[in-house]
Amino acid sequence: MQILIFENEDISQYIWKFISFDDYKKFANVSKYFAKLYKNMSFNDMLNSKYYELNNIVKFCNFSIKHIAKISKYDNEPRFMNILLLDYFQKYNLEEYIKSEYFIIVYDVLEIIMHGINRRFQRILEKINKCKKLYSSIELNDTAYMQIMQLLINIGGDYQHCENRRYILKSYCGNTETITKIALTSLIFIMIDDIKISSSKKKLIEMRKNKGEEFINYIKHSNLKHVCPKYFLKRIKLIYK
Repeated sequence: MQILIFENEDISQYIWKFISFDDYKKFANVSKYFAKLYKNMSFNDMLNSKYYELNNIVKFCNFSIKHIAKISKYDNEPRFMNILLLDYFQKYNLEEYIKSEYFIIVYDVLEIIMHGINRRFQRILEKINKCKKLYSSIELNDTAYMQIMQLLINIGGDYQHCENRRYILKSYCGNTETITKIALTSLIFIMIDDIKISSSKKKLIEMRKNKGEEFINYIKHSNLKHVCPKYFLKRIKLIYK
């Protein structure tokens, strides 16, 4: 009896290694074994595949922004894009982070920014909830953790602390900037709270606690209620605590 090539598991598994991110679903319809492989892949596995296909963090981020834009129906060339890619991702040392193969974190950062500049409050909260569930299972070595944290903190910092890099939110109005920075700060806090590393995070946790109290006080006494819906600020305060 003739054996179809896609029914041979060894051959199928070998072929699967060379399938691009954009073609996983198509190949999953070719055979039951491909469908099984696709079902058992995490989104991070798919992102890993895309990174190694592109073999460049800037190209990977460019792909991610366009992928997020397509899914969420946003502009696929946002104003912050070139500044973020050239002044941050291209210039920061992310070698150890890249070795960790947790490309989902970079994707999440980009998605949070995209939701922020588009003022999609519910999508920000949904993304934060997903990150909180996922990050508790992530463990990075100390160097990889500090590389991605330093990058994220600088992306979320204001123009006065950009270390000769352009500020990514400079071209957006004040309210859009505020919403995006709230979202990014939430992601930083979740990374401090949930991602595991081997060394102590005592100083980071203390900083996070102090900043959390500062931000909660700011939410209470600022005009944010005129910028963000009440349900959004209520949920954000729970993250900041």
